[in-house]
Amino acid sequence: MKTIFSWLQGTTIRARMTAGFASVLLLMVILTAEGIREVNLIDHSMKVINDVNSVKQQYAVDFRGSVHDRAIAVRDAVLVDDEASLEPILADIKRLEGDYREAAAGMQDLFSRGDVTADERNALAAIQEIKATTMPLIDEVIERRQAGDITGAKQLLLNEAAPAFRTWLNDINAFITL
Repeated sequence: MKTIFSWLQGTTIRARMTAGFASVLLLMVILTAEGIREVNLIDHSMKVINDVNSVKQQYAVDFRGSVHDRAIAVRDAVLVDDEASLEPILADIKRLEGDYREAAAGMQDLFSRGDVTADERNALAAIQEIKATTMPLIDEVIERRQAGDITGAKQLLLNEAAPAFRTWLNDINAFITL
């Protein structure tokens, strides 16, 4: 019965030792090359996680914070009794809008680079769609409140703006989970 090493049977010990050493050396080179390839793959994956995915997630968390705090501020704007208390709330709403715009600009920059999946594009489109629906409601609630129509502002807030805020936050949370 011939084995894979039967060709070594008629050779000198020196040749056998050289063949054995060469085999071990070849295996070491192969294992080292495979190890380097795997480490490079891990390094690339870690860079994507750190430089892309975590940044997307941070922008989405910024979205959520802005939307959540804005929902509270809009509610507070409707509930305050005097105009002096309303002004700081309106200033806070404007600041939160700016925070959202800043995060949205960063998100758009990431999306323009192409490091996104179709699911991420769909999730961001849903966020942008509900934002476009909710922003006019926020403006109308504030306009009614400033005009003195507190009852109308409350009705609009409860019936339309609050559900829109919930949908907006749910869409952002879905993106974060993604």
